[in-house]
Amino acid sequence: AAAITSTISADIEVNQSFQKDDSLFLPVDLLKEAVRRASYITVMNQCLCRTSNDCKDYPQDLGCIFIGPAARDIPEKYGHQATVEEALEQIDYAESIGLSHVMGRNKIDTIWMHVGPKEKLLTICHCCPCCCLWKVLADIHTDISDKVRRINGVRVKTRSENCVLCRKCLGDDVCFSGAIYLDEDENIIKVDQDKCLGCGHCTHSCPKDVFDLSYTQDSMDYVLDRIEALVDYR
Repeated sequence: AAAITSTISADIEVNQSFQKDDSLFLPVDLLKEAVRRASYITVMNQCLCRTSNDCKDYPQDLGCIFIGPAARDIPEKYGHQATVEEALEQIDYAESIGLSHVMGRNKIDTIWMHVGPKEKLLTICHCCPCCCLWKVLADIHTDISDKVRRINGVRVKTRSENCVLCRKCLGDDVCFSGAIYLDEDENIIKVDQDKCLGCGHCTHSCPKDVFDLSYTQDSMDYVLDRIEALVDYR
């Protein structure tokens, strides 16, 4: 993992390795089910990425959600304990303005907030295409990018008969991983399944319902089992 030396806030100096477990881009239904099962939820006051980049396109005060027992110890200057209902409302709002949801566990989060252990803290980010860490996904080393992946059983397909070739889906603000492309031979929009992360953002960005996201019960079970293995909810 790459080393990071930076000032996270006015009073916290970090000089640590940026260690990551696997992170998952999640369809909103799977994410909301995970939050419903959480006993400890903290909503952050600000998004670190958007604030650091002085984001102009998406709310800087729409912060991450943390779940797990360690979330109780996050200082009030960074965030507040929230109900399941409040967290679900935030997810709906983030979804409505076009943000993508990624869930994972980052060592650096436990460091800059002075909480832990990391096994008891799980991060849910609402990522924008302009400021967030994963905007560089296509360009970072595979040792890191390979840790961000799609859940087995989640798939995005296209309804070509609905497409009017407006090409809005080809913009950088729609697909984080660059999976959507125009097949010039067939003159239709397609999804590269090897690149697709299954976040479902494209399904909300297309005015003609060209993209269809589906997932299996096994996908749901995997997410919930993985969370219970990562974070002791109680």
